[in-house]
Amino acid sequence: LVRPECVLATADGCLYSADWRGGVACVRADGSQSLYLGSLPGGRPLRPNGVAVCHDSSFLLADLGDALGGVFALSRDGETRPFLEEVDGVPLPPSNYVALDAAGRTWITVSTRLTPRARGYRGDVADGFVVLVDSRGARIAADGLGYTNEALVSPDGAWLYVNETFGRRLSRFSLRSDGELGAKDVVA
Repeated sequence: LVRPECVLATADGCLYSADWRGGVACVRADGSQSLYLGSLPGGRPLRPNGVAVCHDSSFLLADLGDALGGVFALSRDGETRPFLEEVDGVPLPPSNYVALDAAGRTWITVSTRLTPRARGYRGDVADGFVVLVDSRGARIAADGLGYTNEALVSPDGAWLYVNETFGRRLSRFSLRSDGELGAKDVVA
């Protein structure tokens, strides 16, 4: 594996992880492996950080590029297409994580707007955000976060939990059925 991140385990015993060779690595329960590779338009290297497995067995990948990010769909045969490259008319910075929830919504995190992103590795920087993609489109659902890392909806669908890595906290937002978030609550 090359820089594995966002390890997902599935009921069939497979472990999936982002792989910086440009896709998703799969390690099966019997030890066999597969590598599903894609490429971005214009020859930009695909640097997946977050991975979501879709219902059709394809993947969504959060691209942690040097200056640009976005989320891309990757089929198991290597076809790569943009899923989301901008929000509110602005290109997505390097994107950290992508997750699907039980309601069919997609949640995307961007750790920082600073380039290079290492400039955001500080407790006094809070410019990360969470994007929600649902039937109404894509929009920033939460902003002003301290290096937004992973974000997941709780199993009961009541909360969106967000890890703010350099903010050194786990936060949560109440989640309405329409995807709108309530006020931020620091959990730990």
